[in-house]
Order: sequence, then structure tokens, then C-alpha cells
Amino acid sequence: MRYIRSHKILILVIGVALVIGGTLIVKDYRNSSNQNKNLNPQSHTPASNIQSPSSGITDTNGQNTSPSSNPASSVNGAITLNQPTAGTKLSSSSIVSGQSTLDQVLYRIKDNYRGVIDQGSLNVVNGKFSGTLVVKSTAQNGTFEVYSFNKNTGAEENNIKINVTF
Repeated sequence: MRYIRSHKILILVIGVALVIGGTLIVKDYRNSSNQNKNLNPQSHTPASNIQSPSSGITDTNGQNTSPSSNPASSVNGAITLNQPTAGTKLSSSSIVSGQSTLDQVLYRIKDNYRGVIDQGSLNVVNGKFSGTLVVKSTAQNGTFEVYSFNKNTGAEENNIKINVTF
């Protein structure tokens, strides 16, 4: 009788451990799935403020555009970046502007210290996009990128990447 009781207790303990372990695995899976949704290129909505909530661009919907003597264009011309230009010092209140044949342009700001400090999207209104930059970085150098996603494959395309300073 004692042998049967100890086996029942052992089976009960193993059962409880399996239930707890299974619950933790499901919870961890759900958390990792939710985190990955923010980075899914198929969603066409990049995660904002990746590492620096004090950096970003306030979308001005194409209202603050200015021509550039040295614009950068994507290979097929779908995106043209007027501001910033290569070598520009990015600081708060800097203007981002350009033209595009798309409905939305995506951007990514990286510094050479932390990597991606912000990414997001800018609306294209009447063929123009613009925004006002807020940037907080202790790094010296970095990159500013604009691009779009291919609707069929989810791959980045129309990439423009320029070197900037902070």
C-alpha cells in the first residue's frame, strides 16, 4: 500500500511539473512572437524608437520640403532624398524631406555606437514626404536610410543610405 501511495505522489509531482513547464514554454513563445511582430517586414509597419525613445522623426506630411543641390535617389527613382544630404550633421530640428511615387517611405537612423536608434515611416502626400528630426546620440557618426518594402516579397527596396554625423 505504501508503495502505491508513493508512486501516486511521484506521478502527481511529475504531472504538476509538466503543467508548470508547459505553461512557461507557451508564455515564452507568445512573448517572443509578439516581439517579432514589430520587426516583421510583411507588416509594413516598422517598430519605432528601437533603442532610443528620445530620437525620432515627427511626420509633417510633405509640408517641409526644400530642393537640394545634391539629392540622393533610389535606383529606379521611386524615392528621392533631398534632406539630409551625405555628411550632414543630424541634430534636433533637422528637416528630412524628399519626393516619392509611393504612399509611404520608411526610415532608419543608425549610430556607430548603438546601432539602430530609431526607425519608422513618413507619409507621402502629393508626391512629397517630410519630417522634423529629434535625435539624441552620443556617437560621432552614423547613417540615415530611407527605403520601402516590396509588397510581394517583403524585401527592402528603393534603398538610399547616406553617411551622417551627430
